[in-house]
Amino acid sequence: MRMRKKAIRHTTPVIRSVFLDLGFDAAEAQVLQMRADLMAALREHIEEEGWTQRRAAKELMITQPRVSALVKGAWRDFSADMLLVLAARAGLRPTLGLAASRSDDRDFARAIDSTRGYMRRHRDALHELAKK
Repeated sequence: MRMRKKAIRHTTPVIRSVFLDLGFDAAEAQVLQMRADLMAALREHIEEEGWTQRRAAKELMITQPRVSALVKGAWRDFSADMLLVLAARAGLRPTLGLAASRSDDRDFARAIDSTRGYMRRHRDALHELAKK
């Protein structure tokens, strides 16, 4: 019996976030994308260093099952704060870039305001991370 290939009915445009397609609002989708990017950078760093999950757990000061979740991309299991801490422990220097909001894009402006508020609330912890 010959199998038919299924036609692709939907693809996500490059400029659109998969998190928007999952139903998250624009502000939350941006934060989730940031978390996914942090996880990808950590996963790449672990691979580049040649660390086993056991070694990565020791270096990152977390358990091996947490490293497994990180490598598998279980983004729901890691807060942005925790991912920033793990990046710093790995010897990476995470940075946050902000773009000016457009006056016609309210969701984007709300995301920027939310990020600024987050930065103000966690200023001391972020400064400590930057010192490492």
